Formats: sequence, structure tokens, C-alpha cells
Amino acid sequence: MKYLFTSIICLIPFAILSAQTTYVPDNNFEQVLIDLGLDDVLDDYVLTSNISGVTLLDISNKNILDPTGLEEFSSLTHINIDGNPVGSIPFHPNVNLTDLICQYTQLTDLDLSPHTNLRTLFCAGNNLTSLDLSQNPDLLDLICGQNQLSEIIFNPQINLYEFNCTNNNLTSLDMSQHVSLRYLGCSLNQLTELDLSNNINLLQVRAHTNPPLEMVDIRNDNNNQINQFLLYNNPNLPYIYVDDCVYSTTNWTDIDPTTIFVEMEGQTECEMIGVEDNIAVSFNLYPNPAKNSINIQATEAPELVQIYSIQGILVKETSELNIDVSNLAPGLYFIKVYSRGNSITKKFMKN
Repeated sequence: MKYLFTSIICLIPFAILSAQTTYVPDNNFEQVLIDLGLDDVLDDYVLTSNISGVTLLDISNKNILDPTGLEEFSSLTHINIDGNPVGSIPFHPNVNLTDLICQYTQLTDLDLSPHTNLRTLFCAGNNLTSLDLSQNPDLLDLICGQNQLSEIIFNPQINLYEFNCTNNNLTSLDMSQHVSLRYLGCSLNQLTELDLSNNINLLQVRAHTNPPLEMVDIRNDNNNQINQFLLYNNPNLPYIYVDDCVYSTTNWTDIDPTTIFVEMEGQTECEMIGVEDNIAVSFNLYPNPAKNSINIQATEAPELVQIYSIQGILVKETSELNIDVSNLAPGLYFIKVYSRGNSITKKFMKN
């Protein structure tokens, strides 16, 4: 009995020590902690109290192979683990990251459901096949290129500012909810169509090398703010729908020679919409925007007037100079006026 009691007494300090330390078997990881002043000797252990309150941790490009010990960083909000081939990242269950940078870390899976506060995610250069962002409504910046992604699930509240998914296996991309989007990179995928008409704040678009791509619509009423537009290497893309085909033809030259900028469905070449190239059909529209009716002020009575929706659907046909548009839904329309074998098309807004 005395021997048993003595053994228990001897074991108590060891148990207490174990409870107060965290196992860090990777020497490179522990050396980083020493360099950061969180540890003092390379012995595979670090005081848990030294790491449990850390909120920001940068351990990028340190050749860490085993991230064991990271699960005891219970207060993390920002982590950069770039360039370490760890394969997986163990997080404390209480961690709710706002910034996760984990590029080129050989990840095959990434569970982001606990990180409901996530605002920045850089996970490029891994082996991810899908990305579930359904629990991350505050995400603003997403860089997930050079993976094997065939699916990205967005939370309906996400409104990205920057999005780069270059070099994946994506066949579709719904960008309609990302009204704040400034920078889009979706090159080297398998997209069949790309509708950016709702992305009114775009500054850069990089969507080259999507061989199946057949339709691009970037009629966002803000094309003149876009300073980079790369859509070359898309051999099956006949037309790109834009605000002003003359402007786009002049300023956006990084497209295939077989691709043409047009302003509405049905066009097969860049017609200078709004440019009066024949005095015989010169006309003005007023009021514009229009609510109940729109008037044509022309040098001579038109033979025919057609109104098209932005989708190119004929919605009204007349020869009157005062046209009732009260039954049209609010939005952008094209009005085409014919006279003496010539025609000219202009835009108007229906309120």
C-alpha cells in the first residue's frame, strides 16, 4: 500500500505537466513558435497557456509537414499557413476564423462550416474538388484557383469583392448576387456561359481559355470602368454582349479574332447603336427615361418603329411618333426606327 501511494504521488506532477502542455512533434513548427516567442526550447512541447490566446498566426513557408498542436490555438481569428504541405489543418472547435490563407498546402478537403465570420479565404494550389461556402455569409475575398473544383456553393448573402477561380473544372458560375464584385478571374475552366450583367462595379475580367464558352453578357451599364478584359482562347464564343460595341471594340482587344462585340441579340456585327449614320433616319427620343409614353422627333415620319427588350425580343411594333409604353416592364429597351430603307437603333429606359 505504501508503494502504491508513493507511485501515485510521483505521477501527479507529470499529469499536471501534461495537462499544461501541447504536443508539437514537427520541429519546424516548434521552431516557428520559438521564433515568435511562444516557446523556448525544441522539445516537442509548448505551454498551452502561451498559445491559447494567440489570435493571429503566420507560419507560412516554413516546411511544416505535421501541424499537430495547432488544434490548441483556441483563439485564432487569422492564420497564414501558406506553402506548408500539411494535407489537413486541425482547428480548435471554438475557432471562428475571419481570415484563412492556406494556399499550396496539399489540402483535399476544407470544412469551413465553423467559420461563420470568414471574410478572406485564399486556398489556391490545393487538391480541392468542391468548396462549400454556405455557412460563410460575410466572405469578401475568395482566391481558389489551381484546384480541381467542379462546384462552389455560395451562401445567398455572399457579395464578393474579389473572386479568382482560375484553373479549375468549373462548368457554370452564377455571379448575379455579387453586385460589389470588382475583380473576376475565371480563366482555364470549362464554362459554357458567363452572365455579368448584374455586376455593376466590375473593374477587371479575366475569363480566357474556356473552350466550351458560347455566351458572355457584360451589359452592366458600366463597361467604361473596366480596365482589363481578357477573353481570348475561347474558340466557340461568337459574340460578347456589351453596353457599347464601338467602345469595347476599341478598348478591349484581348479577344479572339472570330469573336464580335454586339449590343443586343440578333446582331451579327457591331452596329453603332445611337450613332446617326444616315440623315434620313435622324431622330431624338423624349422623355428618356420614359414612364407612360415615349416620343420620336424625326426629320420625317418613320415607316416602322420596333421596340426590343434587352434580350432581343420584339415587344412592340408601330409607325406612330407617340408610343404608349405603359404596359412595358421597367428596364432597358432598344427602339429601332426605319425610314427610306435605312434604320437606326437607340436605347431608352422605361421607369
